[in-house]
Amino acid sequence: MADESLEKLRDLTRFRLSRYLAYGVDYFDIERILERIKRAADWAREWGAEGEARARDAEEALARGSRLSAGELFMRGALLCHFGALGVRGESLPFTDEVNALKAKLYARALPLLSPPGERLDIPFAGASFPGTLRKPAGAPRAAVVMMIPGAGSTKEEFNALEGEFLRRGLATLSIDGPGQGEGVALGGVPHDYERPVAAALDHLEKRGDVDAGRVGIFGRSLGGYLGARAAAFERRVKSCAISGGVFDLAEVWDFCQPHTHRSLSECLQIKDPAKAREAASRYTLRALAKDIACPLLVVHGDQDKTAPVGGARWFHAAAGSRDKTLVVYEGGNHVCDNMVYRYRPLVADWTAAKLAA
Repeated sequence: MADESLEKLRDLTRFRLSRYLAYGVDYFDIERILERIKRAADWAREWGAEGEARARDAEEALARGSRLSAGELFMRGALLCHFGALGVRGESLPFTDEVNALKAKLYARALPLLSPPGERLDIPFAGASFPGTLRKPAGAPRAAVVMMIPGAGSTKEEFNALEGEFLRRGLATLSIDGPGQGEGVALGGVPHDYERPVAAALDHLEKRGDVDAGRVGIFGRSLGGYLGARAAAFERRVKSCAISGGVFDLAEVWDFCQPHTHRSLSECLQIKDPAKAREAASRYTLRALAKDIACPLLVVHGDQDKTAPVGGARWFHAAAGSRDKTLVVYEGGNHVCDNMVYRYRPLVADWTAAKLAA
């Protein structure tokens, strides 16, 4: 890579800074990492090194008997590895695979130590499986469940902080890596008919006796907004659908967003040729399906979203068939309103808890 690649990576980090902070990366960790990096080839390795430092902190916490602190530190380490590898998506930089492997290891170490703990599920799908993390609120037997769907480039590991909002309100959470997402990449690209993996996850929940599979809602961020809303249009077992920064017509978003997002979208579709990826994007649209959404619907968007246009959110809200639908547009909000998590997350959690209780 040319020397200017390091500045491009730094620029991308600045662009994504609100997302990193919103999902649990410490600002001063980022500062230390960027100060150490002198060339693009060191990018993933240095993020991974900071993740390993949090893992050492976690081991020290375990040694003194502080399991909860250890779990949170392992999770911080996993997130550092996740975003360090994410920063070089599409680039041939060394250590990316190793850092992704470290992410998975640290996340697995974190899950049983969290409060409440997380349980890994392997959800059968198309002759294989994709993973999910189930967390159940203490003292709430057979709780309703919120299925959390990532977007392009995001994964189940990013949802730890948001899971807490739902868990504190007595809801269980199931954060998934569907096909084409995180650990689900081996199943191929993210399918346009995402109701199939959602149905597989619902089938899996119905076989358990410890959650209420008759009260399952969806939360989707970014492209996960399209994926979750499409599932709600087909799957009547979905009882509520909340979306933040949603993509509702991928071709429209492709023509609106910045070029680095094209790379992320191409990768999640697993189509290397940008022209072919743009052509495939036309299949990812809710234009003909929005009218079929019947469950309660909450659409949250920022009016300064540079990835998904706010006009798309307004169109989708108006076109949705639900009789119980709400649109909230935050002035100054960026993509997914990551710069306003203190506003949108409690709103989504309160709304979802009320709908699933009903």
